[in-house]
Amino acid sequence: MQEVLILILARVGKGSRKILKPRRRDDTTDGEPPMNAEERRRKLGGRVIVGGYFFLSGDILPDMNIVLIGYRGSGKTAVGKLLAQKLGRAFVDTDELIVQRAGLIIKDIFAREGEAGFRQREAAAIAAACANDNQVIAAGGGAVLRAENVAAMKSNGNVIWLEADAATLHTRIATDAATSANRPNLTSAGGIEEVRTLLAKRSPLYEAAADARVDVSQLAPQQVAERICQLIPTRIDE
Repeated sequence: MQEVLILILARVGKGSRKILKPRRRDDTTDGEPPMNAEERRRKLGGRVIVGGYFFLSGDILPDMNIVLIGYRGSGKTAVGKLLAQKLGRAFVDTDELIVQRAGLIIKDIFAREGEAGFRQREAAAIAAACANDNQVIAAGGGAVLRAENVAAMKSNGNVIWLEADAATLHTRIATDAATSANRPNLTSAGGIEEVRTLLAKRSPLYEAAADARVDVSQLAPQQVAERICQLIPTRIDE
């Protein structure tokens, strides 16, 4: 029988959660050197499988970053903010970090530097975000295109893919005014054909990078955050 590790999401005190502050990855605990994600998974052992919502290739570990990946429109930012609030963690949106550092919106970065320039900035932002733990991180839709980004996210993070079909993603993107104002088309086709083309290329990369995935097509951000919370243990003060 497959060993199953049940992780319990606990509350601290009377309905309050202990806030886990971001911590540098090179910090030590009780004088011991830090473990990377794979070492911590081996030490913890077991698997976690929950209903039909998640397929897990790894384990969701406490205190490590929770990194949300997925195509534009999958709700990474909305879900990430809710999840961070629920877990008492800091929230980092790597696209926002890029914008802050560049002083330009993403569409203008693409216009001036091309996609290659943007991807360089994205890699730097992901490396900076992943230097801390105890965070919820929303990664850009194309973050999985570079192996170095995936390695950084997985080195100290539980990577969760927010999955949706092309039609759902296109509808969400088309009805979000901020997306059209700030994000460029990535192919000449644009529209739903662009979503279908890029999603077909990226889905295998999302799947390979993810420790867990949830189909968000029929779920509101609050529901997605609640599903993920079921897998994240929190510390309890004795």
